[in-house]
Amino acid sequence: MSAIDRELFFRFSSLPADFRAQLDRLVEALFAKTGEYDQIVREFVNASAGAVSRYLPNGATSGKIYSFVKTDASANAVTIYPIAGQYINGGASTTLTARGDKVTLVYDLASQSWWNV
Repeated sequence: MSAIDRELFFRFSSLPADFRAQLDRLVEALFAKTGEYDQIVREFVNASAGAVSRYLPNGATSGKIYSFVKTDASANAVTIYPIAGQYINGGASTTLTARGDKVTLVYDLASQSWWNV
């Protein structure tokens, strides 16, 4: 155990027991692993050579958050589609048209839709 670890242990152990328990629960909630560590899939999309399509996986089984950003200033669109039977914000797709447009999508099982957050 390093000197820093010993100092932290000493400081933590000298706190009141109820406060230590609350702090333990807070740390556990903040750093709990609920699946893969990288839950966000980010993609920076360049559509300067032509329109681009991206397809989301099955939201019911993916468990991830998907984020897309259009990086170019062309008039070409970036269109994002869910699988058949799923929706994005209640629609069939979502489109990014201007440089810097972005969408971050989380899947809701109850509505079978990806929602922009």
